[in-house]
Amino acid sequence: MIRKALLIEAGKAKGQKEIAGPAVDVGRLRTWFGSENGGAWEQREIATLSNPSPAQVQASVTGLAGADYAFVSFSGHGYIEQDARTGRQTQKIIVGTGEEMNFASLRPSVKKVLMMCDACRVVEVVRRFAESSLIENRLKLARKKYDRAAFREWFEAAVTNAAEGAFTMYGCGVNQVCYDDPLEGGFFTSSLIDSAAGWTDRVAKNGCLPAQDALTLAAGAVSVRTAGKSPPQQPTGGPENRTLGNPFPFGVCLT
Repeated sequence: MIRKALLIEAGKAKGQKEIAGPAVDVGRLRTWFGSENGGAWEQREIATLSNPSPAQVQASVTGLAGADYAFVSFSGHGYIEQDARTGRQTQKIIVGTGEEMNFASLRPSVKKVLMMCDACRVVEVVRRFAESSLIENRLKLARKKYDRAAFREWFEAAVTNAAEGAFTMYGCGVNQVCYDDPLEGGFFTSSLIDSAAGWTDRVAKNGCLPAQDALTLAAGAVSVRTAGKSPPQQPTGGPENRTLGNPFPFGVCLT
């Protein structure tokens, strides 16, 4: 199986408040995916971009073509642009040059893709003219029984069995913001990874953690961390194929 990941962070986007969390997010995601429980990705399968231009983003997204399965994430500033006439809403992200891009434009031309956007989603109505190292201690027992290839095989089997389409995760709901910690990274990304790592501690049999379950766990953790904050942060998202679910794996556990 050909798998490719693209991790983008724009914590130093021109004209925006500098935030440290996005760079942390990328580091933690790379570590998670490189671990056995994250699917035993090889580092050559994971590309990263730091404060890129739109051209660099699009070139990297194009480079994901040919993959059987892709993961794309963005951490940084963003908002939802709403057309005043039609009411249509578009998730916008702000890349390193300070320019805006549609988050949807990051979707690569592959049949199976997991998308993640850890950026604010406050709605702005537009009126247009004329209208941390992870889980090493948790793997010691599993490593005695399984090699790295076994984790890759379980991960890829789950991808193979999933329906085609996209599964998208957002760090917050519409008209909400994504909170950030300079040491731990975005509340959503860090909660997503920590929840997945915690899942590997609890499961009693071999298996994969579906993206929907990972999102649900992360949403619960974020809810606790942001209790009392205004606006709230409530992660959301789901599969493109509502009938079949696109249950792509986010974690792997072999006990």
